[in-house]
Amino acid sequence: MKKVVITSLLVVAGIVAGLALTISLPSLKLRLAARRAPGEAARYLNQHLVRKVQIGAGGLDYPGWLNTDIEPTGDEVYLDATKPFPFPDGSIQYIFGEHVIEHVTYADGLRMLRECHRVLASGGKIRFATPNLLNYFKLFAEPKTPEIQRYIDAKLKFHGWPRTARPESYILNLELRSFGHQFVYDPRSLSDSLAQAGFQSIVQFPPGESDDPELRGIEARHKNPATREMNDFESMVLQAVKP
Repeated sequence: MKKVVITSLLVVAGIVAGLALTISLPSLKLRLAARRAPGEAARYLNQHLVRKVQIGAGGLDYPGWLNTDIEPTGDEVYLDATKPFPFPDGSIQYIFGEHVIEHVTYADGLRMLRECHRVLASGGKIRFATPNLLNYFKLFAEPKTPEIQRYIDAKLKFHGWPRTARPESYILNLELRSFGHQFVYDPRSLSDSLAQAGFQSIVQFPPGESDDPELRGIEARHKNPATREMNDFESMVLQAVKP
């Protein structure tokens, strides 16, 4: 009987230890990625004359860019965009983020933009694509234009959302409260944050368009034919320059 009890306790202890190890592995992996990040960033800077950083890559990596993410995959480098960046002042020429700034609070977004300003060289450019709050309010207009109706139909189908009696209200609420969204901007509020961070020449572009060849056609959601019309309706792109 005593042997059975001891064996059972050992089995339970093994299960608990296995669960603890399984739970801790992701956090351990992130800690190791965070520890490697400064060295990986330094190597990138040493190997490139034109330095380009993508924030929140999410597996959509671009050649020649330092692709970063808070949960990096593949060759991506760890970066918590709400913390100080592992780059010297004035060392970067381009910073890009697609649907990332809405995932942090307003205060953290401003902090991130100030870090972007710090690490960009004079004349360096920042470009962020993010949901446009104003366009979600356009969904409530009556009568609905064909463009708005196509967007509503595509949005519900893409996410597998139910068609409620008031789909525009359903879409607005989920955009504000789901996907880890913390603060959804309109053009004026994002422009104001960019200006507070020290940026100038703030311009809004349609997705995929830019006056700089390095940034033209860079948005992955715009390049995908299956999501282009839906993305282009709900997204805005702001580009600015560090003086």
